[in-house]
Amino acid sequence: MSDDLKLVELVAARLCHDLVGPVGAIVNGVELLGDGAADPEVTALIADSARRASRRLQVYRVAYGSANSLASSRRLDECRRLIQALCETQPNVKLEWLNADDATEQATGRTCAKITLIFAMVAADVLPRGGALRVRHAVQPGERISLSVVAEGAHARLPDDVQAAFEPTLDESPSPKAAPVVVALRLARAAGGNVSLSPGAGDRVERSEEHTSELQSH
Repeated sequence: MSDDLKLVELVAARLCHDLVGPVGAIVNGVELLGDGAADPEVTALIADSARRASRRLQVYRVAYGSANSLASSRRLDECRRLIQALCETQPNVKLEWLNADDATEQATGRTCAKITLIFAMVAADVLPRGGALRVRHAVQPGERISLSVVAEGAHARLPDDVQAAFEPTLDESPSPKAAPVVVALRLARAAGGNVSLSPGAGDRVERSEEHTSELQSH
C-alpha cells in the first residue's frame, strides 16, 4: 500500500473518530424523542451535539479539502471564524488571535491557511480543562510567512504518538491521531517551508511553521 493511500486511511479514521461521539449523541437523543421523551435536556443534547459535529465538519472541509472559501484574499478571516466556532464547542477554550494587519492577510496563501486550521485542531484537543489557544501570523524578511500556534492550559500535553509525528522515522507508521500532523508537515514541505514543535514549560505546547508566501499563493 502506498504511503499516500495509507495517509488517506489514517485521516479518514481520525475524522470518523472525532465525529462518532457527537453524531452518536444525536442518534441517541432522536431515539429518546421517538419514545416520547420530550425532555428539554434531551433537546439541548441534540442541539449541542449537532453544533459540534457541524462546526468540526466545516473545519475539516477547509483544512483537508479544496474549499472555495480559501480562494479569496481574506483567508485569515475565514480561519479565525472557523477556529472561533470550534473553540466555542469546547469548555473554557479561549481563542487569542494575535494578528490582524492587511499585509499579513494579503501575504497568507491557501497552504498556510490549511496548516493553521490543522494546528488549531491539534492544539484545541490538548486543552481538556480549557485554556488559551493562541494563533499568530507574521510577515518575515524575504516575504516569508511565519505561523505560531500555542496551547496553554491545565494538563496541555501532546500525546506521545502526536509528538513523534513531528520527527517521523522510516520504520514507524503514524497513528490516526497523528495523521493531521503528517498532513501539515507535507503541506509545509511542499511549499518550501518547515514545521517545528516546542513543548513549553509547565502546561504549554507550541508548534510553529514557516514558509514563503509565493509558494502558497497557488
